[in-house]
Amino acid sequence: MHEIGAGRRPMPKSDAKRHHIVPRFLLARFAEPLGDNQGRLVQLDIKQGATNPVSVKTAATRHRFYSVRSTEAEKDNRIESLIALIEDHAAESIRLLLECPEEMDEHDRIAISIFIALQVKRTPRALAKTEAMIRETGEAVIHEHVSDPEKFARTAQEHGSTLSRVELERMRRYLGKAIVDDRLRAKYVKEEAWRLMIENLLDAGRHPLEMEWFLLRPSDGQFVASDTGFSVVRNDRDELETALPMAPDACLILTGRGDGLRRIKVPRRAVDELNLRAYGHADRFIFGRNQQAVTDVRYRAKKHPEQVPRP
Repeated sequence: MHEIGAGRRPMPKSDAKRHHIVPRFLLARFAEPLGDNQGRLVQLDIKQGATNPVSVKTAATRHRFYSVRSTEAEKDNRIESLIALIEDHAAESIRLLLECPEEMDEHDRIAISIFIALQVKRTPRALAKTEAMIRETGEAVIHEHVSDPEKFARTAQEHGSTLSRVELERMRRYLGKAIVDDRLRAKYVKEEAWRLMIENLLDAGRHPLEMEWFLLRPSDGQFVASDTGFSVVRNDRDELETALPMAPDACLILTGRGDGLRRIKVPRRAVDELNLRAYGHADRFIFGRNQQAVTDVRYRAKKHPEQVPRP
C-alpha cells in the first residue's frame, strides 16, 4: 500500500462482478472446512427463516456493488480493487489477532482499525445513507438558488451563461418543479458516495485505535456472522460498542477509550446476546458453521424480539 501511495506501483485492477460485503477470508472462518475459501457455511434468511448451505464464494455478495458509473467508465471497478487491497493488507494482522495476539505490533493494530472503519462504511445501508445525503445536499443548494429569480440569473451569468432572462427564468421554474417532483438525480452520485467514504477512511480508522479492544472466546456456543459484518449498540455505560464476529469461537469488541487488547472467556448468555446483535443488524442473512447455530439465533429473536437491537 505504501508503494502504491508513493506512486511506485500501480493500483491493482479487478474485473470481478461478484462483490463481497463481508470479506471471504472472514467468512471462510465460519465455513467447513475451516478457513477454506472454497468451503461452505449455513445461511439463514432472517425475513423468511429459510436455511441453506452456501459457498464462501457466493455468501454476502452483491452483483457489481462497488462498481460505479464514472467519468472514465460505465462500470468502474476501482473501488473494488481498493477494498481488496485493504482486505489483503489486514488479513495477516487479523490472523495474528486470532491466533497469536502477543505477536501483534502497532502496524497490525492500524491495519485492523482501517479494516474495521471500512467494514462499517462499505455496507448497502451505509451507501444508501451517503447517497441520500449527497442528493439532499445538492437539492438544498439548487433550491436555495432557484427560489430567488435574481440570484439564479446572476449566478448563471457569473458562470458564463449566454441564455436570455426569459430562458433563464424558464430553466429556474423547471428546476424548481423537478425538486418538488423528486426528479433530480445526480448522474455520478454513487461514485461521489464512495469517494467520500474513501476520503474519510483514514480519519475514521483513528477511532478504533483510540478504543479498548476485547477478544471474546465462548465457553459454550458459537458466534454467527451477518451480511453486514458488524453491529453497534450502546452498552450499560452509555458507550458505543462495536462487535465484529470473526469466527465461531471469536468476536472482537471495541468500546470505551484505551489502547489495549484483553482476551476474555464469555458464557453462553453473552454469546447469545452478541448473536442477537448480529441478527438485528443483518441486511438479509446471518451465517454459521452449522444449521443449529443459525436456527438457535432465529428462535431467540422470535421469542424475545425486544432483545434484538436494530441499527
